Amino acid sequence: MVEFDFIKAILTDNQKINLHFSNKIILSETQEDINGRNNIVQRITIDEDDIDEIEVYKLADKNGEIDFSFFKNGTQTPKLLRKFCDYIILCTYKKEFFVVLVELKTSDKNNLTDNFKNAKKQLDAGEVFIKYILSTFDRIKNDGDNKKSFKDIAKCELDPNRCIKKCVFLSNINQTASMNRQKTISAKKIHSDGYYRCDLSVTDTFQLKSILQKK
Repeated sequence: MVEFDFIKAILTDNQKINLHFSNKIILSETQEDINGRNNIVQRITIDEDDIDEIEVYKLADKNGEIDFSFFKNGTQTPKLLRKFCDYIILCTYKKEFFVVLVELKTSDKNNLTDNFKNAKKQLDAGEVFIKYILSTFDRIKNDGDNKKSFKDIAKCELDPNRCIKKCVFLSNINQTASMNRQKTISAKKIHSDGYYRCDLSVTDTFQLKSILQKK
């Protein structure tokens, strides 16, 4: 799909950021300290059923921050300035282009809601970045050379309100994956402002299209 190819051409090929998966996509995050439990690793396998094209990017470091060279870094840095979501997923589904912003959080039962609220702040940062990328898409798509290299790119319109999805994979560290559970876990929309909370176990499989199907 030309929108997918063009956005992929805009973003870096740096292997530390652009993640390439051979067999299946597993998003992972190590939570170093949760109520006295160290190194809890959250692993979410992405079910690519019906997904036509997919690329995954990880811009944030282990502290959930992004290394923008034009952002200040140090004790005087404004709070949340460098915060960023864990993963950016580009994909196409039923001839539509989507960007899925993902934040992984693990916690005990008593602080699931607080962690969801914190995750939203990191997703907001990712959304600002992606909107800049989509604005760049609009700015350069009409260049003559780009129209030659990417057929029909000038006709493409990407609505951020339609194509950007923000999703928190929120795992309870006390919950274990059951062999009897469905193969895939679907997203449950709990807010009307564009966020999705997906309650999973620490190790689970998530059906990506369940997010993309939501209006």
